[in-house]
Amino acid sequence: MARGGWGVRSAQGFRLGLEGAGGSEERGVLSTELAGLSGGKLSVAKADPADENAQGRAEFDPAGVLPEARPEVRICTRDDDGTLHPTGLAFHGVPSGHEFNSFVLALYNAAGPGQKVDDDTASRIERISDPVNVMLLVSLTCTMCPTTVLSSQRIAAENPKVRAEAYDLAHFPELKDRYNVMSVPCIVITGANGDQKVEFGKKSVPQMLDLIGA
Repeated sequence: MARGGWGVRSAQGFRLGLEGAGGSEERGVLSTELAGLSGGKLSVAKADPADENAQGRAEFDPAGVLPEARPEVRICTRDDDGTLHPTGLAFHGVPSGHEFNSFVLALYNAAGPGQKVDDDTASRIERISDPVNVMLLVSLTCTMCPTTVLSSQRIAAENPKVRAEAYDLAHFPELKDRYNVMSVPCIVITGANGDQKVEFGKKSVPQMLDLIGA
């Protein structure tokens, strides 16, 4: 079932994990300023602290399906009492450069009704019934990455079975090494049975649905 249909869903917030590599302060300022400009529609909360290594970097498992790599900002919905509920949309690193537009549109899409898609595409998104995890390995200087991030997160904004999280490889070279990334965007899709496929290149929403198998 699509998340909230195609109507307006709820107010939103950010959950920030600010430990780790450089950019944490920049991300905190960015999110706080956006919240300040939203007229109360956005709020900011910090995630629980993560374990850090001897170099002061937040530890994460590069082999994880969607590693909890920090710094991160996770888009949440917000109840009337202020409780934040994570969506399947997150950015690991600082959503600046070419990814800033993706970040703003992810907020818009998660809040609903979001960017319009045609009826056939909407039906394909709604029919996804098994969990799908989409890892998007990007560079902030990549001109093709935003379209792929936006397409994946457009799907995730409408169907809670899909999670789509972007990782800036400048912050997380471990992921570049694990997936032998030679170009970006690199798309790692993990299905409900644990099978993975790795794809590259700019993808529209219908193309991402093809990859997911919807």
